[in-house]
Formats: sequence, C-alpha cells, structure tokens
Amino acid sequence: MGICYNCGDKGHLSCTCLKPGKQHIKLTEATKVGLNSIIAKVVAAAIDVRDMAKKTEQAKESKKVEEDFQAGQW
Repeated sequence: MGICYNCGDKGHLSCTCLKPGKQHIKLTEATKVGLNSIIAKVVAAAIDVRDMAKKTEQAKESKKVEEDFQAGQW
C-alpha cells in the first residue's frame, strides 16, 4: 500500500486516514511566477524547434539543388 499524504504513515491512503486532515496552504503568487517562467521556457523551446526545422529544411533543399546541379539537371 502507499504512503498517506495526510499523516505520512505507510499502509493507508489519505482518503481513509483517521488522523485530522492537514491544512493545505497554497502560495498563489509563487505559483503564478512559476507558471509564467515555465510558459516562457516552453515558448522559447518551441521557437528553437521551429528554427531548427527551418534550417533542416533549408539544408535539404540546398543539398537537393547541389545534387541536381552535379547531375547536370540545371
């Protein structure tokens, strides 16, 4: 069995815990800052992936043009 998220004991889950429930305090400001930071990193990574895909496509096109030129198809 798992560990209780309420009391930390093994052998039962928090939904069946007989001890008084913990008070859960949420830090909304820290969460907002954390989410903004994560979103910014995801957007930056997406832009990097897009740029890499463009460079890869350009390299493929350049290689095709070079191969066609060498084959005398120009």
